[in-house]
Amino acid sequence: MLNTVTLANIQKILVSALALLIGGCQVYVSADGSKHRQFLPAKDNTRATSLDTACFIRRPPWEVAHGILPTDVQGRRIIVPVTGADMKTLANDTTEHYLYFANPGCPATALDIRIMDSLAQAGKRVLVLSLRKNYATIDSLLKKTSFAGQPYYVPEHSRYGNVLLVKQIRFIKELCESCYTQYRDDLALASYVVAGKGTVRVVMHNDADNLLSRPVSP
Repeated sequence: MLNTVTLANIQKILVSALALLIGGCQVYVSADGSKHRQFLPAKDNTRATSLDTACFIRRPPWEVAHGILPTDVQGRRIIVPVTGADMKTLANDTTEHYLYFANPGCPATALDIRIMDSLAQAGKRVLVLSLRKNYATIDSLLKKTSFAGQPYYVPEHSRYGNVLLVKQIRFIKELCESCYTQYRDDLALASYVVAGKGTVRVVMHNDADNLLSRPVSP
């Protein structure tokens, strides 16, 4: 009887493990057509209902003025959910805009933010889009940078899902279909996107002109 019960338990564990692997597996298609799988990809499980309304308030992009952007309403920081379609107009701007996808939970993001902040202070237009909706963490990451003078931007959750890399891929694809044709799911490795002067280009992690690969002053 003990062996039968034990065998049944083992079977349940194996079935549960298999279901977890299948449900927690993401398949990506590279530019060369090859496929690779990522098991248990990083997700943003922050619930929209967890927003601390005493500190933050969500506003759709069309309620945010172009140019000098408001950052708060009655002391509450503005959170702006955006889509790749919202950002398409940036391509027609006479000035280039740098779109950086931040993972606030990643230690390396802090260094990237410092570099992007130095670009912003040098006069570049930089938008930081957080792949996670943990607004308190975003606030602690950006509040001492020039990005504190902007609303906080997040990709629209209902449009892209909660897998971080998939969010980035789908957002860039919507912004620039030709970019997806070129890179496919390798867009997950994009360091940032530059939009403006009539074009959109993706700067990949290993590109020679990747500003994030250069040292930053202490």
